[in-house]
Amino acid sequence: LKPACVSACLGNALDFGVIEDIPQNRIEAKTEIPGFPSPSITQPNIRFQQTRSTQQEMTRPDGMPVKYRKEGGVGHFQPEVDKKLGEKKQWNWRKLLTSHESAHVIFTLSAQAVLGGFLLMAGSLLSVNDSLAVLKTPTVSLPLLMLMIGLLSFGLFKLNMHLGKPHRFYRGFNNLRWSPLSREIAGVSGFYTFLLGFALFALLEVWFDNSFISGLVTGLKFLCAGLASLSGLIGLYYMYRIYRIKARPFWDHWQTGSAFAGNTLSLGAMLTGIVALPAMLINGLPITQLSTLLAALACIGLVLEAIGHLCHSRDMNGRGNEGASSWYVQTTRYGYPWIVRNALLMIAITLATGLALFSTFASSEGWITVTLWLSLTVLTISAAAITRSLFFVLVIPTTMPGAFFWKNQDFVEHARETGLIDMEQVGVVRELHGKFKFNELLETVKSTSGKEIIANIKDILTWNKLPR
Repeated sequence: LKPACVSACLGNALDFGVIEDIPQNRIEAKTEIPGFPSPSITQPNIRFQQTRSTQQEMTRPDGMPVKYRKEGGVGHFQPEVDKKLGEKKQWNWRKLLTSHESAHVIFTLSAQAVLGGFLLMAGSLLSVNDSLAVLKTPTVSLPLLMLMIGLLSFGLFKLNMHLGKPHRFYRGFNNLRWSPLSREIAGVSGFYTFLLGFALFALLEVWFDNSFISGLVTGLKFLCAGLASLSGLIGLYYMYRIYRIKARPFWDHWQTGSAFAGNTLSLGAMLTGIVALPAMLINGLPITQLSTLLAALACIGLVLEAIGHLCHSRDMNGRGNEGASSWYVQTTRYGYPWIVRNALLMIAITLATGLALFSTFASSEGWITVTLWLSLTVLTISAAAITRSLFFVLVIPTTMPGAFFWKNQDFVEHARETGLIDMEQVGVVRELHGKFKFNELLETVKSTSGKEIIANIKDILTWNKLPR
């Protein structure tokens, strides 16, 4: 016998296995209708019967500029852009930079910047290149490590407080076997932990004069450097994988990877330069070699990002689906910020190229180079912040994630503007961070035995074969 819930469901949505036969008293078993996910993505068990004729064009009630059209009255409905916003460009800075996803903007950019900077520092331990040798000196490495730890700590804090229940952060590891998100969290957490270890041993290395202890500390520092680099790269890869979602066409493009990799190079170089170059000048060290290398890396990262944007534009406009609608919103509702981003990116590429060539041929050693580097840093960070904010606010899912009111972005904005948000029954909440409840976390720690903790860790790390 089937469970009661399976028998009670009129749409057969809970049936086990795939429904291939047309049920009794039915004449159709469609898998695809407008507004529902593509069967190629979800492979649903539910089937639809739609015998009445429908309009040739259907729109979404959630305000997204998407419509579904059936050409000639036959075949399936295909998504296309609904240009109901017109063609006028707008600013909307506040909506762009203070969206619900701002925590993700801060976290991803800070994690990529710190990873890029740390890879340069780790490379200096193995490299015989004089350009990176200065990153091993305490006068440069210790301030840079403190900045890295502070920046990544802030990013992780913003991400955690973005959760509904921040004090339950540990649940993010529970689906390590299947979820790229859990793997991203594990990778970045490992990177952060080994970064702290690397900083600790770098500090101890300065304090101890004993050759044996100093050698042991140096070995542990090298170990932390390798583990931090590995876990950081794993975290970056899965940070990319979690956005390759077929139901989010605007994200499902290799440009997501080029943007993340490009930001790791460019922001990592910026982070290193703003600490290392002034410190070197203050200590009377030449900066030509390092500034040339950092400017070249920044230029490569910026060019990689720009190439990704160009190809993304071509592909989104060519597809004509929700990705094209996202691109339409970008060039209208956020048209001017998009233009500003493009201009900042081009100026940054030009300045980075100029710095690399100027340092190579003119051998500049003064504060002019540092001033230009700070200007390049401001340009790069500004372009990256706008780009990543656009990345999150523009995405349009292939289906409505909620209903006519729940998670309907137009209704959410209407409720916030008119005061409906103060009525609980409306179901719209204010943009607030979750509250970290230490008492609940401590209660969980006290009530959970060591045996249960070990069993939970074992379940996370042991990937047993699932029953069929």
